[in-house]
Amino acid sequence: MVGETSGFSSSSRILLSAFVQIPVGVSVPCGISACRKRMDPIRAANFRPRNQRGRSKDEASNTGSELEAPFTLDAGSDLDYNQEHVDSILANAGFKVAKKSPKKTVEGEGGGKPKIAKNRSVSNKHIIQFEREGHVACRGLLLEKQVENIREKTLKVFEDRLLDSYQQKCSVLGLETPKTLAEAKESLETVENDKIPFLQLFNLRKMNPSLLVPEQLAQAAATLLGSKRLRVYQDSIFVKRGGDGATLWHSDLNMAPIDTNRFVTAWIPLHPVTEELAPLYFASGSHRDFSGCYWRGRQFLRDEDLSSRYQVQSYSPLKMGDVTFHHGWTLHGADGMDLACEPRIAWTVSFFCEESTRLLPTRYWSDIPTEDRISYQKWIKEINTTGKSLDHPDLEIVFPFPEKK
Repeated sequence: MVGETSGFSSSSRILLSAFVQIPVGVSVPCGISACRKRMDPIRAANFRPRNQRGRSKDEASNTGSELEAPFTLDAGSDLDYNQEHVDSILANAGFKVAKKSPKKTVEGEGGGKPKIAKNRSVSNKHIIQFEREGHVACRGLLLEKQVENIREKTLKVFEDRLLDSYQQKCSVLGLETPKTLAEAKESLETVENDKIPFLQLFNLRKMNPSLLVPEQLAQAAATLLGSKRLRVYQDSIFVKRGGDGATLWHSDLNMAPIDTNRFVTAWIPLHPVTEELAPLYFASGSHRDFSGCYWRGRQFLRDEDLSSRYQVQSYSPLKMGDVTFHHGWTLHGADGMDLACEPRIAWTVSFFCEESTRLLPTRYWSDIPTEDRISYQKWIKEINTTGKSLDHPDLEIVFPFPEKK
């Protein structure tokens, strides 16, 4: 990835070569060893990302977005519905269809062409795809300058808190908590390379108060969930380095102590992401698949290949400003990366509707993976009543937008 890490300091380059692992839980890999070229079942011709099947480059980019910026929909269907058809579907299903209003734009510098629409929100097409498929891509949702600002702040926190990230991984592995980076590296030296999917750090916005959730992001999430009030569950930085293994199939709500079905994660690449840099893959419709886990339990996720059950889709290539959203129950993962690849870095923000409550503690603590536990260990102790509203400073409301002080 030539040129994409030019903004990283030398110390950042050193820390990105850190050696970590998360355990193999109950999921199945989306790929095999990252130390060689992989033949992956989800890369087979019948399961290529839908935006690469039967559509020309021009057709893929012609999405009918009503915004000034290139904020577009990657269709989850081979059918090309126009906006009138989409509005009709929503109206017949009982939804209130928003009336079209004049676009309000922000003036460009020197009176040039406006760069973004002032009211940036997802379209009805995005809503339909998210409901049906459990994932959607919003092209150009953020400005490139916004993403550069996020990258600078998240990498600084990541560098300063590298030991915290190691301690979290050691905890997940059941290892003793290391006191130094040297101890952490020594504990993980025997781990096979293709078992190490990424390095992660939680809740960077709490470590740097100037790292704010962009308003466009919160508004888009609220629209997709149909929520009038939205809170943040957590934010994370993911650093996947050359040689790292596959990110296993998993769903985010499977690891969250929240009793809700209205949960969405925004995945923001902090540099352009091509197919070689392990973009996320999504199992379309898996967020609505109740029968798999109901009848087969955890064994359902141990299957070696889920591509016979779902269409598997990705949105690469992704540019600076592109954002993907996936439902809390949508199965997703990523391939491993070859050793020669530069690090793939992404920031995620997970949102949930305010009416959600704390999950039953007996159910949660005994049966659900604990990978995220470090991210909620503070507020979970303070909200210690089952079914209690999740009103806590660590779970701040981001929509409607808080008044600026």
